[in-house]
Amino acid sequence: MKTTNIISSTLTPCALAVWLVSPAVAADKLETEAEVSRANAERIALAKVPSGKIKEAELEKEEGRLIWSFDIATKGPKAITEVHVDAKTGEVLEIEREGGAGEWAETLSMSTEKFLSSGRNEYFILEPGYQLVLEGREGGRKTTLTISVLEETKMVGDVETRVVEEREVAGGKVAEVSRNYLAIGSDSKSVYYFGEDVDAFKRDGSLVHEGSWLAGTGGAKPGVLMPGQIKIGERYYQEKAPKLAMDRAENISTNASVKTAAGTFQHCLKVKETTPLEPGTEYKFYARDVGLVQDGGLKFVRYGFIKQ
Repeated sequence: MKTTNIISSTLTPCALAVWLVSPAVAADKLETEAEVSRANAERIALAKVPSGKIKEAELEKEEGRLIWSFDIATKGPKAITEVHVDAKTGEVLEIEREGGAGEWAETLSMSTEKFLSSGRNEYFILEPGYQLVLEGREGGRKTTLTISVLEETKMVGDVETRVVEEREVAGGKVAEVSRNYLAIGSDSKSVYYFGEDVDAFKRDGSLVHEGSWLAGTGGAKPGVLMPGQIKIGERYYQEKAPKLAMDRAENISTNASVKTAAGTFQHCLKVKETTPLEPGTEYKFYARDVGLVQDGGLKFVRYGFIKQ
């Protein structure tokens, strides 16, 4: 939470006194709008951060919602977890851990259920012909990412998976083409990741295969690409291929706003991605009934069903 106070030196003492009172008056007005009291909101937030202690609290309007925002200290140097609670409903809208807030621990894994090669959930469409296009700049080059759900399927063990192609064009040249093998749970509606084959092209045009993996080979197991039911704070491995691909995700918020050339998407799912194989953090944003609308510096430009 960031607070900026700028007081002009030209204010008269009387005007300055009124200015100083105004924030408190505004806060009181917001509290009259809140249907969840601070005490109840604190209990909801602390239930998400065991052994935590509230260091700072604020009631504010964000993305059209009235929310209680708490900074909660946990064990470890500068270990702070920020939790947002909807002041109207009590729903937890955001949980983000910062600065050594504990070791990463998986809280969601694959369910035992029937797998389908076609279907959808709130944030992911796995239906043949569906396509998303994102554009932006990466590494100083104009980049286009096209994600296409193909008619093609592939058997991985005894599971029929759907082939989803991701084609990245950078600086006018194909930089990478990956074929991802996905399936959706008939009960959970979670989208599972069964592997991928990757063709990467260096700037000199040479082809390399890197990051390819397949469930059931070399100790690799399916991962959860997108849960069917979103719970804020939930953590899951998207890829489980030891030493090759161990991408993991954490659901941060369902109240993110993403502005794109095609319009602004409200109340998006914000996902924090990391991997134990290398340092760094990436964020992806998903809009309901559309899918991925921002991946790092790439943003949504169009979507729809196409003829293949």
